[in-house]
Amino acid sequence: MVKEVGPEKASWLLEQAGLKGLESMTRLDGGWDNANFLLRLIDGYEVVLKAWIANDVDEVGRVVRRHVHLNSHGIPTTVPLRLLNGDFFAVREGIAWTLIPYVSGGMLGEDEGSLKSLGIALSRMSLIPAADCFPREYRMGFSLFDKVLKSKSEKVDREFIEILSSEVSNLKSVIPENLPLGVLHGDLFPDNVIGSDGGEVLAILDLEEAWIGPR
Repeated sequence: MVKEVGPEKASWLLEQAGLKGLESMTRLDGGWDNANFLLRLIDGYEVVLKAWIANDVDEVGRVVRRHVHLNSHGIPTTVPLRLLNGDFFAVREGIAWTLIPYVSGGMLGEDEGSLKSLGIALSRMSLIPAADCFPREYRMGFSLFDKVLKSKSEKVDREFIEILSSEVSNLKSVIPENLPLGVLHGDLFPDNVIGSDGGEVLAILDLEEAWIGPR
């Protein structure tokens, strides 16, 4: 387990990408269990260091391939820098480390223009070709609900189980089985979209839960 992410590890990762001259290192908000830092180099270049503490190395590889796939089809997202050895991430202390180009922006607005931009980006994403790096089942969906419903743990409230069971039955009865499939984000909330002041989607982030589902 990584106990500290400091300048030494940041400089080590920068060297893997052929970069040097770390001037400052600032922790970024969000990221849950993963650690994100904005690195500023003496030449003014900015890049985000991400230590994937919450994801195993194989899963990071799949997530990175999802970002590469979206980017290759013109969907605004972030792709890690290639390191000198050709890989998108380095491994140290049992976890994956990436350097991601910094996208200057903020949370996307809630006005009509911003939401239209988001809708267009998501609809375009759902139409790109499928790829093996995307699962065909949403791990936060029916499969999770079924596990909860089958749970015999005393920690699970029985009233909640009854409500969940009813809702699952209702959903399965009204969702058609033959809907067209496409790439879905799976975890879309404000922190996972970077927008411009003008309401344009600059980048869709964090594809850990992305999957191939009904669109």
